[in-house]
Amino acid sequence: MKLLFGNGNLLVYLDEFSQIKDFYFPFVGQENHIGKQPHKVGIWVDGKMNWLDKSWEIETHYKKDSLVGKIIARKIEIGVEVEFNDAVHYRDNIYLRKITVRNLGEARQLKLFLCQYFSIYGTDIGNTAYYFPLRNAIVYYKNNRYFLVSGSKPFNDFAIGKFNFNGLKGTYMDAEDGELSKSAIDHGSVDSAISFHFMLESSSEASVCYWIAAGKKLKDVMVLNENIRSRPEKIIKETDDYWKRWVSKIKLDVEDDILDLVKRSLLIIRAHVDNRGGILASTDSDILKLNRDSYNYIWPRDSAFAAMLLDEAGYSDLSRLFFLFCSKSVEGDGYFLPKYNPNYSPGSSWHPWIKYDKMRLPIQEDETALVLHALWKHYEKTKDEHFIRSIYKNFIRKSADFMVDFRKSEMPGESYDLWEEKFGSHTFTACTVYAALVAAANFAKLLKRAHEHKRYIDAANEVKKSITTDLYDRQNKQFFRRIKKRGEEMHRESIVDSSTGYALHEFVLNPNDEKVVNEMKLIKERLLCRTDIGGVARYEGDNYFRVSEATPGNPWFICTLWLAQYQIKIAKSVADLEEVRKTLKWVVRYASTNGFLSEQLNPLTGEQVSVTPLVWSHSTFADTVFRYAKKMKQLS
Repeated sequence: MKLLFGNGNLLVYLDEFSQIKDFYFPFVGQENHIGKQPHKVGIWVDGKMNWLDKSWEIETHYKKDSLVGKIIARKIEIGVEVEFNDAVHYRDNIYLRKITVRNLGEARQLKLFLCQYFSIYGTDIGNTAYYFPLRNAIVYYKNNRYFLVSGSKPFNDFAIGKFNFNGLKGTYMDAEDGELSKSAIDHGSVDSAISFHFMLESSSEASVCYWIAAGKKLKDVMVLNENIRSRPEKIIKETDDYWKRWVSKIKLDVEDDILDLVKRSLLIIRAHVDNRGGILASTDSDILKLNRDSYNYIWPRDSAFAAMLLDEAGYSDLSRLFFLFCSKSVEGDGYFLPKYNPNYSPGSSWHPWIKYDKMRLPIQEDETALVLHALWKHYEKTKDEHFIRSIYKNFIRKSADFMVDFRKSEMPGESYDLWEEKFGSHTFTACTVYAALVAAANFAKLLKRAHEHKRYIDAANEVKKSITTDLYDRQNKQFFRRIKKRGEEMHRESIVDSSTGYALHEFVLNPNDEKVVNEMKLIKERLLCRTDIGGVARYEGDNYFRVSEATPGNPWFICTLWLAQYQIKIAKSVADLEEVRKTLKWVVRYASTNGFLSEQLNPLTGEQVSVTPLVWSHSTFADTVFRYAKKMKQLS
């Protein structure tokens, strides 16, 4: 299983073989400096190279309540076990691993090989790597990106050469005979290998620490290298202690496995928070194999949900960074584009600027709305009026004015839905706009801006009216998922969508309102996956990564937890919360062994599907547990 480690500037992702597969710096999720080849690890013993692969038995774990890893790789047929303890320092831009090699056979020599391939700025053009003897290090650089590789004892061997160029597969091939060429520099598409040698008696072990320092200048990585050289194991321990302290404030009266996953979720979310405020959706690059793009972006919607969870959990310093990020990223007219990079620039998009032969904004309006709603929740927690005043004019008022004006009659104008698939006026979007305009009215009232308060609250009430009239099917007693007008014709879509029911009871209507009750009943009837796995699909006929035509779609953690949140709201006794408890245990059961939650599950096998981990899944799980614990306390 995979592991990730990060500190808001540097994020390192390991694959299932404990090889570095992603190395992001200086932004979380942007500038992946690993190319097509992960950083291979091998043991040369008894005249043969053994690269870590499927032939090894590999167990990967995090240390409890920490972002420090513990990996055990064992290959019985060669009598070798290797333990890795991995971390990214909580403050300094250093990736560090302590490697312990255990000899399970007779006395002999073992050689540990560690290979590096940096594709700096995501390209193999113009990179340089050289051996620096004064510091026993290999340095990679291009422009203002530097990566220094070193260890707690001198390399016994090293080599630098071409990777995947003119028939050369890579310097790691030089290690197959247990020896390296000591070639000291190369450029272009370049990789390297180093080795540490151990003479081990039977049933004995030896350890070495290995690190990669990241910086923008040579002196940056040299200073980090000197700081770590005398105390690498202490740095791992202080990082472990830091994360344990960081997450120790979470105290909930729930079962231990549920609490453990809440803490793991918060640690995973923290690793996805860039220090400039962007909250990445996911840094799992494996999705690149499917569509040549990733989830390494800030979707304001996903991030808004994460920010609300961070506020609830007591980490308002991080959510405040996110709202500052939003105030710098919002477009001039007051809306957000679908997604952003952590350096504030717009991310890739598949939404066109022309639709149905007319100019259309390529936006999902719920993203703009949810950020304002989350910001009000942030203020309720922090009461930081000074912060609100500092971003009111250029962010809050600008976005609120956009939503007031971006309407046709009373209803929000057409945009793309939260699933980024359909264009029209959506019930989910309208509900979030209502909540955002109420938030904007609250901010205006707080700052004694009477005219703006009236403008926003009047618009909010008009949007609410349109939700319960224009978007409601009185005949069938359900809400339309969306409506769209083409020419003189009005098209109404009655597909049951889990987001519709959620948005109604979360942002607009009382959960006991008959309209909401009917909508939630339809969700349970039509979107539950009636397999041994269970869970709730996004909507009827969802084909995204669909596995079986016998289900309405794959179950999503988010959608299943939305149903649990509704059950929490309507619960009148502790017994009424039993289904919620079962849902939380269901999430724990289908989390990976490392506590990762994916986007979806295979409804037939329970295997995780699509990106893993997904921050939105983790924030929704933790949020649901907070709600559950609070309601349980009230009812008890």
